[in-house]
Amino acid sequence: MKFINKSIFLILLIVLSKTQADSFDEVNLIKTRKVVIDNTFYEKCVSKQFTCYSSAKYRSMDGTCNNLQNPLWGSSFSPYIRLDKAYYADGNFSMRVQFRDGKPLPSARTLQVGIFWMQTPSWDIPDINNYQVNQFGQYLAHDITLMPSNFAVPPNDCCEVQGQKNIPLSCQAVIKVEANDPSYSIINKTCLPFKRAMTAAIDFNCPIFPQIPFNQQTAFIDASQLYGPTPKKAASLRSFQGGKLKTEEINGQKFGIQVQRNGSKLCGGRNNVNYCFNRGDVRNNQHFGLILYEETFLRFHNLITDLLIELNPHWIDETLYHEGRRIVIAFEEIIVYRDYLPILLGKDYCDSVGLSLSKDNKTVYDPTIMPQLAVEFSAAAFRIPHNVAPMFYYFLDQNYDVTEIYKLNEFMGIADQIVPINKLEELLRGMCYNQGRSPLPNYNPLITSRLFHGWVKGAADQDLASIDVQRGRDSGIPPYYKFREICGFKNITSFNDLVGIFYDDFVRFFKLLNIFK
Repeated sequence: MKFINKSIFLILLIVLSKTQADSFDEVNLIKTRKVVIDNTFYEKCVSKQFTCYSSAKYRSMDGTCNNLQNPLWGSSFSPYIRLDKAYYADGNFSMRVQFRDGKPLPSARTLQVGIFWMQTPSWDIPDINNYQVNQFGQYLAHDITLMPSNFAVPPNDCCEVQGQKNIPLSCQAVIKVEANDPSYSIINKTCLPFKRAMTAAIDFNCPIFPQIPFNQQTAFIDASQLYGPTPKKAASLRSFQGGKLKTEEINGQKFGIQVQRNGSKLCGGRNNVNYCFNRGDVRNNQHFGLILYEETFLRFHNLITDLLIELNPHWIDETLYHEGRRIVIAFEEIIVYRDYLPILLGKDYCDSVGLSLSKDNKTVYDPTIMPQLAVEFSAAAFRIPHNVAPMFYYFLDQNYDVTEIYKLNEFMGIADQIVPINKLEELLRGMCYNQGRSPLPNYNPLITSRLFHGWVKGAADQDLASIDVQRGRDSGIPPYYKFREICGFKNITSFNDLVGIFYDDFVRFFKLLNIFK
């Protein structure tokens, strides 16, 4: 199947919609669009001088020197680029809060409830693909993009400071909840916490205007979610023996090292967490699926180093580590281009734009291509895995009989249920054997009103769909009709033009709100 035939709406309102009129394969998309690169960051805001060596055999940990002509392109802690101008109320950073006619924009939660909740025909429809499509997509996203908010500066719950005179800039974008909200009104919740993304100018003293968010990860597919996006982080995860990553034994099994329990920020500061793992990405303890992937790739790396040392007993730790890392990265890249993208975009489209594995095993490197991700991609388009996240985790024994079922949001940030012997294997069987969630114009209800349920104060009972909509506004991405122009689709000039693109109920709701003004 092809997700993109249903996903043009996701780029703006962050949800996959039923598309009947447009054929994605007929569109050349961004391939022919010239991206204007702002080099301010690279020319004025980096004091460190880089010496790149063309003879270097291995990738750097932070993505520097991947491009010898432009050594900072795609490196970690560098700004995203834009495919179009920034859409801010003041042209710089203030979020749009009203239509052109002066009427207020609806809250992200109002949109989520009105369009995706009340108007959607079904919560969950099984997909022809298994759970791995969703989970690998999220694992890949955590490799190449992280748009961080500044949680080092209090408060963690921005709703607590609303109504005060001097609200911190990062807390001036909380999500309003209507009094008649079908879920939150029951618990008298009127505000969803939201922190604005860190930007080059505000948080890193780099004068890029309009504001542009920072990417904490490297833009390359380089398994930085496993190894870390900086040399310091990478070193903290290495054993420096036999090229291996650090592990510790729990119940007779090798797991990755853990961070400090009872108060670790990586695990939400809770006292009821027994196991909390340390990885290259701070989101690794988010839920069972991510923990499974991290443990699988960690064990894969260490297995490879065992095999390499048998073949090359003279290799030192440094060589074994980097050779193992090279193989793990290549493994991830092959999965992306051979297996994942053809499902996501369609094989014919991948073939037509050069996104397929070459048949002759040759690679081409073009130093003129900017590898940094577009903010439109990270803040909107590649939130696709959120849409296809199923509601339940199934654990299957060796006979493929179900032993346990957990809700997706039930143990977020808690690894305790999968640490016992064989639980990783049972979870992996369940993710391979059970169908995933078909692309629908909504998210499953466990993550649209009960995300992080029972996790920490302020984060509990969040709404991921509303957060995704708000992040698009926070990042200043273009409105829907502009993206149609960018992607080569016909222009939208009236609500009638939306008929055949979205569900009829959606179009009626759009008319009610005048949502595309």
